[in-house]
Amino acid sequence: MDTFAAGPPPANPTDILTSVLSSGRAGIALVCGGRSWTWVAFTARIRAAAGMLYGGGVRVGDRVALVGHPSPVFFEIALGCGPGPWPRFVGAPRR
Repeated sequence: MDTFAAGPPPANPTDILTSVLSSGRAGIALVCGGRSWTWVAFTARIRAAAGMLYGGGVRVGDRVALVGHPSPVFFEIALGCGPGPWPRFVGAPRR
């Protein structure tokens, strides 16, 4: 099934959230460690992360460094940074 058959593919991850939520889907967005989050719940957590970032002084155009293991919180903060360019994931150099 093509989720985005009705229009062009999403330009960034924030567009995916907007597309899924506007379609009325309430399915599972994320599964990790035996827990799952619906699109609605995951989006609420992303908005909370965005509010935390904004409350900490992050504004449009600012760069945000995020270091951590892929986890629900990692993706909440990454997506909470907004619809700008998708973060570049850079591995630490080997020593």
